Amino acid sequence: MMLSRLCTARTWLSGALLALALAAPPAGAQSLFGLLGEEKPPVEPMLPAALPVPSSQTMIEFYVSPTTTNRFAIDGATLAIDQERLVRYALVVTSRSGARNVSYEALRCDRGDRRLLAIGRADGSWALLADSTWRPINGGDAVNRQHLELYSRLCSGGAAAATRPDRLIALLRAEPRIEP
Repeated sequence: MMLSRLCTARTWLSGALLALALAAPPAGAQSLFGLLGEEKPPVEPMLPAALPVPSSQTMIEFYVSPTTTNRFAIDGATLAIDQERLVRYALVVTSRSGARNVSYEALRCDRGDRRLLAIGRADGSWALLADSTWRPINGGDAVNRQHLELYSRLCSGGAAAATRPDRLIALLRAEPRIEP
C-alpha cells in the first residue's frame, strides 16, 4: 500500500512538473520552444525616410534567363542589408519596347521569401504598399525568375551573402551561375 501511494505521488509530481515546464514563461523570458529551434522573430524591412529615384549611373544589370527579352537591373545606390538576413533594393525591369517597371523590394534570405514594398511612378515618386506580404520565391515560376536569380546571388546560408552593400554589388556584377 505504501508503494502504491509512493507511485501515485511520483506520477502526480511528474505531471505537475511537466505542466509547469509547458506553461507560458514570464514576460521577457525565452520560451522553451524558442530554445528548441522556434523561428527567429519576424523581420520587417526598414524603409529609408525617402526612397531614391533609380539612377542610370548606379544601375547594375544582371542576367536572368535566355527565355526573357526583358532587361533587369538593380540600383546599386538602393542596395541595403537589414539584420543580416534581409536585402532591400530598387529593381528596374525594362521590356524590349522600352517600357519600365520600377519597384522597391526585399528578399528574406533566411526563408527564401520576397516582398514588394513600393512601386515607382512615372514622375519618380513612389507608391508605398502598406499591406504587402512576404511571398515564397518559386523556382518553377518562369515569369518572375528575376527573384530567384537575385536570391541565388544575394543570399547564402540563410543570411545575406555579404555584410556590406558594395560586396553584394560585386556579386551582382559577377557572371551568373547557369545550371544545366
